[in-house]
Amino acid sequence: MRFLSVAERELRAVSRHKGTHRLRWITGAAFFGLLVWLMWAFDGFRAPQIFQIFATIAFFYCLLIGTARTADCLSSERREGTMGLLFLTNLNGPEIIGGKLCSSALAAAYGLFAIFPLLALQMLIGGITLGHFWRTVLALANAIFFSVTAGFLASSVCVRQFTAIAAATGFALFFSAGLILRRCSLKRASATFIKFL
Repeated sequence: MRFLSVAERELRAVSRHKGTHRLRWITGAAFFGLLVWLMWAFDGFRAPQIFQIFATIAFFYCLLIGTARTADCLSSERREGTMGLLFLTNLNGPEIIGGKLCSSALAAAYGLFAIFPLLALQMLIGGITLGHFWRTVLALANAIFFSVTAGFLASSVCVRQFTAIAAATGFALFFSAGLILRRCSLKRASATFIKFL
């Protein structure tokens, strides 16, 4: 449980930045504007189509924000030469890594928490079941944890900030695009099989 001391230090440092609070407000306002525009573009309340488009955009938001928030957490410590100072404390390597990972994941998930009420609003409008809503929330949480992991991996390998962010974003988008294409090809193959029968 000593890794929580590193996470607490990181979260206190992040909470002092005005950008942390602005990110939540900007994310909530941008996705609310997106929801209003989608309802206007679809001429009313066609909840299943709007929900699907909204969830897809939120999925890509999770991939991008998770990698951007965590791709420089370890590499910045190495660039500034402060990684050795953490080892002077009574913490060992896994506790430092766990604390950094917990604080980065929580900071990346703040923006996602602003999107969940907008998804629930579409469920209240109608056309979306409670099970569909919770599966989407679980998939978005899984996407942000995957992107945080990709960012953390790139941060441990790369030293420069731009290289770490580019590598993490490319890694996350490559594997998520592969999963999406595989799902589409499986749907197409099953539809062809059903037509054949």
